[in-house]
Amino acid sequence: QVNDSSVIVSALYSLLVDAADTKLEQVMDCYPTIRYMDDGVEKSEIQNKYFLMFNETKVSRTKEDIVEERRWRRWVDDELVHSLSPNVYRTPGEALAAFQWFSKVGSWEDVFSAWERYLVIYLGPP
Repeated sequence: QVNDSSVIVSALYSLLVDAADTKLEQVMDCYPTIRYMDDGVEKSEIQNKYFLMFNETKVSRTKEDIVEERRWRRWVDDELVHSLSPNVYRTPGEALAAFQWFSKVGSWEDVFSAWERYLVIYLGPP
């Protein structure tokens, strides 16, 4: 199961522009997950998540344009998404209610420990 929106966008766009009969599974093979240990904690990272896989398809975009898009997509993940929540909700109470609702409908209790849920609900996502 892929939960990273950048990978989903990259894979679907790559699938759409590919002129061949490429299957989604073949495209997803281009985005391997690398698992590693960092200070005793297992982490994972999806390689190539900002890359579009064109295979043999001829594209009318320049290399500079493609690199610039990749840079902006990384900026959205690293900067923009972290500033959205404080600017979307009108009051702290409204933000709290929204994250409590996310927790409920997303069945976060099945996925996260109590302290992780409370951290996200009361302090925001990392």
